[in-house]
Amino acid sequence: MSSAGARSLALALVAGCAGTGAPPPPAKGPLPPGMVARVGGQGITTDTVGRIAGALHVDAASACDIAVRDTVLALGAERAGLGAASPVETATRAALARRLLRQILEEARAEPATSAELEAVAARHWLEVDRPEGFRTIHAVVRFDPADAQAKARGLAVAESIRSAVAPVSERAPTLPLPEGVPPSGPRTSPADDPDPLSSAFRAAAAAVPSDGMEVRVEVLPPVAASGRVLEPGEQYLEEAFARAAAALPARGALSPVVVSPAGAHVILLLDRAPPSELTGEARLGKLRDFVAYDHAVTRERRLLANLRGRVSVEPGADALLSLVGIDP
Repeated sequence: MSSAGARSLALALVAGCAGTGAPPPPAKGPLPPGMVARVGGQGITTDTVGRIAGALHVDAASACDIAVRDTVLALGAERAGLGAASPVETATRAALARRLLRQILEEARAEPATSAELEAVAARHWLEVDRPEGFRTIHAVVRFDPADAQAKARGLAVAESIRSAVAPVSERAPTLPLPEGVPPSGPRTSPADDPDPLSSAFRAAAAAVPSDGMEVRVEVLPPVAASGRVLEPGEQYLEEAFARAAAALPARGALSPVVVSPAGAHVILLLDRAPPSELTGEARLGKLRDFVAYDHAVTRERRLLANLRGRVSVEPGADALLSLVGIDP
């Protein structure tokens, strides 16, 4: 059947949905500009046909037939009372909500971004656009009060013993690669679940050293930049002395000397280096504009919701309140 024949049949079917008997012939006549068909009073525009053709990768005639068919089914369902069914109504509202959100985002993208907005999102999304090189480490730290000379001396002695104990682990690092496809260990990885043979070996060697009554912690730390900033969302920093020592380690398995910071005496082993990810030029500007557009869209959405909620009134009665409570079967 030709496209014109399909559309004629669809128009006849829609007309027949209203009653019984033979359907009248499809109406013929001029259509308003931008409209290619009218089904039961519902117009089908060239924009609709274009979107269908692009989404389904079909030609314009096939897209028009699909639009006519869908409109026929929708009108038939509505006249049969199916549109009031709860699942249909929920799905319809969800589809309309998604369409509205896409429209809001498109309008937000059309707004120009100011230099102040670009600077603000660059600061907030620095991990995506300005991430420096990072150093992921495991360390053993001997805690003591820096003002207590005796405790400091004991702590440094324990730290030196730990360094001697883990030095063979550092030398064996080339034979202890992280298994392919296994995620690296992190600060929240328990010693029993550590998948990295290098950090596991470091933990075991450090734990075997007598603490001489000092507090000793062994921890895998998140990647840190040479500046001390932790390469995770938010504003977190490690001690500057620790960060400088970590950044000086050249490769996986490299071991630091004992490093003293306000937190105590550290022995640091490098697990891996994360290369920087710093966008420049148009790539950076485009990314920042996307962030600004998203912020604008969120603002528009919140304003719309606030206006809609302002029009809702709830009767302060028990029945009205109970009607808002969902009951599981």
